[in-house]
Amino acid sequence: MMYFKLAIAIFIPFLLGVFGISAILRERLQFFAYFERLAIAFAIGVWILVLIMFSLPFIKVPLTFLNISLTASLFLIGLAPFSLKFLNYFLPKSWPKPKNFCFYLILFLIAIKVLFVFWSALLKPMIGPDIIRCYALSVKHTFLNKVPLYSGHKPPLPFLIESWPVISVGVWIDTLLPLLYPFMYLSLLTIFYSCLKRSFSELYALFFTFLLASIPFLLFHAGTAYVDFPQAFYYSAATIYFFQFVKGYKFSKNKAYSMLILGTAFLGMSIWVKKSGLYYAGINIFVLLSFLALRWKSIQKVEWLSLTKIALLFMGIVLPWLVYHKFLTLGFYSSQVISSLETWPYLSLLTRNMVIFPVASRNMFLEGHWQLLWTLFLAALILFPKKSFSLPNFALVIIVFLQLIALYTLFGYTNLFRFILDDSLLNRLMLHFAPVVLYFCAETCSFKEEKGQ
Repeated sequence: MMYFKLAIAIFIPFLLGVFGISAILRERLQFFAYFERLAIAFAIGVWILVLIMFSLPFIKVPLTFLNISLTASLFLIGLAPFSLKFLNYFLPKSWPKPKNFCFYLILFLIAIKVLFVFWSALLKPMIGPDIIRCYALSVKHTFLNKVPLYSGHKPPLPFLIESWPVISVGVWIDTLLPLLYPFMYLSLLTIFYSCLKRSFSELYALFFTFLLASIPFLLFHAGTAYVDFPQAFYYSAATIYFFQFVKGYKFSKNKAYSMLILGTAFLGMSIWVKKSGLYYAGINIFVLLSFLALRWKSIQKVEWLSLTKIALLFMGIVLPWLVYHKFLTLGFYSSQVISSLETWPYLSLLTRNMVIFPVASRNMFLEGHWQLLWTLFLAALILFPKKSFSLPNFALVIIVFLQLIALYTLFGYTNLFRFILDDSLLNRLMLHFAPVVLYFCAETCSFKEEKGQ
């Protein structure tokens, strides 16, 4: 019976996502591959489920499986008139054609990685002081009292998606908290592969997907209840689709704006995961506005209407949490800077740099968390300068460098400096955009694009 309840717990967010994405994209679903649609639907469905669980306490409804399920059913009924016509896109039109041996070999190796993440997430006991102190205790409070409890300034998505499995089965089993994370891992691999396959051969796209699946630090965090992997998932997916917009704009504006809709939706959802999602959104929006500024004179009226709708979509996603949180995150980092300068006035910028840069270099290039990811990134910049520093790839370069500058600012000018010698925090923050770094390498290192947009 418990396994049946778990299956329902997984199916409900997926079904919410299928209806939700059908209502948003409608005919634009045709621009996405079949398995890509499934991955997108699951990711968006998770957020819709979180929104339902976030909203129920405001009308004094306890967070029980029955209440959440009934509300989800009402939500589906409300979406039905806008989505039923497009649900056929989620039915397979044909089965994949036979591939060569190398394709299936790489696919088999990826499958092993996926199975490992499921084993790691669902069979290992809850470990890690941050998980227990910041999330597991709050989740247990939610499970016992039917009312959510958030910790400090932390956004609600991790608390609620970790509460959902135990609420569904009605029994406290701490190994169930990261139940949805392996499915996010599989969704990330699917989105990564599908986006690459639009421009490159299936074998090339699958090879880089295997490299993504094999990043040790990503592999570890996808199988734990830490919230850094969900942040990496939503933000990386958002950035990849932003890149797809920049890359595909000159080929098909209709298709490109479909990518921008998804990129904007994922970016808004990343703000529900961690506080850092707010300045991540600022980075991506800055790059997007810079790109639009270069195309300013050629943008048509119908495009301005699309951009307005996309902006409203973003605000509709982020405002419920920011309003509830009274926009406190906006002042969080500035207060951190002031507090840091008051706490360590004797530490000069030079002194901090003498700590930050060696530690960061060691983490990025000399330890096994990232394998050769950062070395490959530098090699791509050096060996392919023309592709790296021209659009569309240059958009990813700017995003990655802005992320690195943001990390430097956090460790150099805030109280996070005290954690610089703790390898875990620096790596966890770099995890958020590591898939973007690899995606840039895949887009840059190919000598030939075999497909058009």
